[in-house]
Amino acid sequence: MAVEQAGELSKIVVLLAAGVVAVPLCRRLGLADPERRAGLHVCVDGKPAIDRIVALVRHEFPLTPVLARAYDRQHATELIKRGVTFQMRETFESAMAFGNAALHELGIPDDEIAEVTRDVRRRDAERLQLQVTGGLAAGRSLLQGNRWAPVPLTRPTQAGQALNEEAAQAIDHAAAPPPSSPAEA
Repeated sequence: MAVEQAGELSKIVVLLAAGVVAVPLCRRLGLADPERRAGLHVCVDGKPAIDRIVALVRHEFPLTPVLARAYDRQHATELIKRGVTFQMRETFESAMAFGNAALHELGIPDDEIAEVTRDVRRRDAERLQLQVTGGLAAGRSLLQGNRWAPVPLTRPTQAGQALNEEAAQAIDHAAAPPPSSPAEA
């Protein structure tokens, strides 16, 4: 079942819980019939709506497979922890498609593009699993290429000034030349 509006499923689940909607309707929708295992496809805009639908379905129909669109890596880890059967990250899949097209435009042979794609997907899947259990900082060793490092957006135009004695000592210590070793003398 594909739900286009978060409110539609919310209303169905709320009405079912209130006894207004009968279980046969939910069976027809594939929500309450473990034999059918049709699953629920959550493809709506907005993380809050996705999260609300997933929470409602997991609570009311715990045997129903839930396939959900995740906005990004953090959202994907949250959905996995909530028991979603399958998740697909919008940002990852669009980046993969864009990368493949860029490599193709650069004249890279299709077999090399496929190999790079497999490697990126493999490392990404490993990293995602590490992040599900160890937090978003886990799996950084699997990253390749440019790594983000904090740098000022603009070069400072003047020297920093200490606002207290402790800061002044830290500045003096950082500016002092390193002590010479006896071997240099």
